[in-house]
Amino acid sequence: MRTSGQEAGTTLLDMLVALALVLATIATVVGALPPLFDVVQTVPEHADLLQRARATDALVTAALAPAGAGADLLGEGPISQVGPAVWPRRLLGAPDAPGTAWADRFSWVSVPARAAQAPVIGTIAVGATQVPLAWHPACGTHPSCGFRRGDTVLLYGRTGALVIGSVSDATGLLVQLATAVDQDIPAPAVLAVVQVSTFTFDAARRQLRRADGAAPSQPVTDEVVSLRARYYGSPAAPRSPSVPGLETCVTAADGTPRLGLLGPLPGPPVELGPADFTDGPWCGSGRWRFDADLLRVRAVRLAWRVQAGSPAVRGRRPEWFAIPGQARHPAQEVHDVEVDTFTVLPNLAWGQ
Repeated sequence: MRTSGQEAGTTLLDMLVALALVLATIATVVGALPPLFDVVQTVPEHADLLQRARATDALVTAALAPAGAGADLLGEGPISQVGPAVWPRRLLGAPDAPGTAWADRFSWVSVPARAAQAPVIGTIAVGATQVPLAWHPACGTHPSCGFRRGDTVLLYGRTGALVIGSVSDATGLLVQLATAVDQDIPAPAVLAVVQVSTFTFDAARRQLRRADGAAPSQPVTDEVVSLRARYYGSPAAPRSPSVPGLETCVTAADGTPRLGLLGPLPGPPVELGPADFTDGPWCGSGRWRFDADLLRVRAVRLAWRVQAGSPAVRGRRPEWFAIPGQARHPAQEVHDVEVDTFTVLPNLAWGQ
């Protein structure tokens, strides 16, 4: 059929114009795909990174809350009156050498509320494995004051000497320890069930790990690339442990403090580093000796850094990435997150 003397149809020019429009549309869509793919990849990684940081912050704060709690049923004060609540090393399991201090690990000690606890009869001499107990209302009706095989216990006196051990047997008011005491524990002394936990940074696994007692450590957070523990304490010299008329590691026989001031009183808390915990004076001896400055500690500050799990969203600039990745432009990057937490130990008042 003919219309106005011409055949109906499409010219070559029309086809070229339509093809150009189709190609432009395809180019626009293809050009938008990489940013879209970047968003799909980076948003979940960023959300996961922030969630791990928040969750770990909350977990660390909650874990440290009971640190330093003492034998409550005996009317004892916080552990810091007889020994450290926080130790800058591993204590159980795979313990670090006595007298050492580390920035990437620490242990904390507490007596759980209403845990087994009792006064000790007499002095416990070095090499002893048996601890005789004196009955106390804290014992209740339990023939062994609540002590059971496998308990982790803290045996301490008032001079700075202490031992952490395990109960191998408890018969009546006689508790048998699994290992011999490595120093004299002068009377008056106390035996109490204690909770010992440790946070460590495992650089090889890129994990923050926690161990309770002598059990193997378990992962807390993955993709942790650094951890630094710092400690803050009172500038005042510690006055406990002390025994009237007897010299201890922190006081003279007349009660005069042997350690100096670290700042004005009253004054702000002072920072204590690993070097402050390895220069003495020393309390106790053997495996459980400790630097007297640990008795000043009232708060723990942790600075740690977490990264995205996928190397595809980590770039190469060292200020943003501890471990470089494969990201080639900013839209593909999820920066490391640095967290700084300051945890005051509730059981250790600044004035103590």
